[in-house]
Amino acid sequence: NAILLYVLLSRILERAAPSAEPWERLLAAGAASLLWSIHPTKAAAVAWATKVSDLMAAFFFLCACLSYLGGGQSQGRAWRPGIRASSWLFLASGLSHWTGIAFPLVLILLDFYPLKRLGADPVGWFKGPSAKVWIEKWPFLAIALCLAVINGHGKAQIAGIDLLYGLTHPMEA
Repeated sequence: NAILLYVLLSRILERAAPSAEPWERLLAAGAASLLWSIHPTKAAAVAWATKVSDLMAAFFFLCACLSYLGGGQSQGRAWRPGIRASSWLFLASGLSHWTGIAFPLVLILLDFYPLKRLGADPVGWFKGPSAKVWIEKWPFLAIALCLAVINGHGKAQIAGIDLLYGLTHPMEA
């Protein structure tokens, strides 16, 4: 995951700071991914088998971001192959762990900067070519909504709450 983050950050920095020296971008991406990988909050994900879902979700999330960045390069059809792959990877991330549910917001941030598919003026975001950016987000929003419902239902079942009939006795569940 640290290597994936390094690749993702180097691609983002390549678009965000094209005038910077390549070694500066690679050094910045390397430092950020190194700090991310040795941060103490990542220790539990590596040390405990029960946290493998966090690692899987991060893997699919980072792959989805990379796929989206690759799909954002071609300005052709509204539903490009990179976007399709990104949606499947987002689904895999969400099914691994609920933490990746904010992926559509990350895509909007990427579209704003560094992809610059949304203009600087928010008034024009829903007109002209920027409207296609929002149209391609609908599948991601639908996946996020389904994942939120599945996650909420699963947590309710664990807590012994039947969403249709109210509270149940823990021994009955």
